[in-house]
Amino acid sequence: MGGSIGLTAKLIATGVREAVSDAGLDTKAMDRQLEVLSDFQPQTPHAPDLNGGIDVWRVQLDTLEPAAKSLERLLSPDEMKRADRFRFAQDRRRFVVARAVLRRLLGAYLGASPASLRFAYGPQGKPRLADAHYAQGHVTFNLSHSRELALLAVAKGCEIGVDLEAVRPLEEASAMARRIFSAAELAALAAMPEVERDMAFYRFWTRREAWVKALGTGLAEPPDRLDVTTADAGGTGEPDWRFVRIEPGEGYVGALAVPAGISLDVRGRLWLE
Repeated sequence: MGGSIGLTAKLIATGVREAVSDAGLDTKAMDRQLEVLSDFQPQTPHAPDLNGGIDVWRVQLDTLEPAAKSLERLLSPDEMKRADRFRFAQDRRRFVVARAVLRRLLGAYLGASPASLRFAYGPQGKPRLADAHYAQGHVTFNLSHSRELALLAVAKGCEIGVDLEAVRPLEEASAMARRIFSAAELAALAAMPEVERDMAFYRFWTRREAWVKALGTGLAEPPDRLDVTTADAGGTGEPDWRFVRIEPGEGYVGALAVPAGISLDVRGRLWLE
């Protein structure tokens, strides 16, 4: 199934913006990044075309549970070893399904057999297509899953990162924020009403995770290297990254990170068999 797939992009007039303003931060810079992707159009994973855009696929992993055993045949021996390290069958099944979906989608984009795809890994474990498959079109991708939901972002010619988190109450949110957020982000959180902080924490966290996944460097990056409220990662006061807030469904928060200057349309796709 195809059809017109659009990005719902808008400025968010919420307590997040008000808190940033109260903290003396640059709300105009923040506004430039606050796109929202919440519309995922149903599509079968057959012969998709990037066609100058970035596709973000939403996949409900438990709907593929009956096929989990047969999907194992698509995975490499290394991937199966990783699957077998999971202690719980549910976690193993989620990993197998997510990796098989990744292979099927990339195979569809490249016109290649899913099982034939080979991956190479960066120093911090970021995967990419290896050898001829990578050179075929410089297709890049990133995968994130939480509980029974997965997001898979696919692009051409630019590094991307995607993160997905299931929202739950956080008893240690303040302590975690102090370890991983920049001073500007902490100021924005502190200025918010307490009831809004958990959700803001997840929005900041998913942007930061998506950023480090795009870089491929892991969370070893110093917190103050990036301010997710302005997308400034170079200390220039200008955005170095473009963030898209992803709203994949109730109880989940996601984010996509793309280098600034990449103006490709971001399109939501809903996996259908």
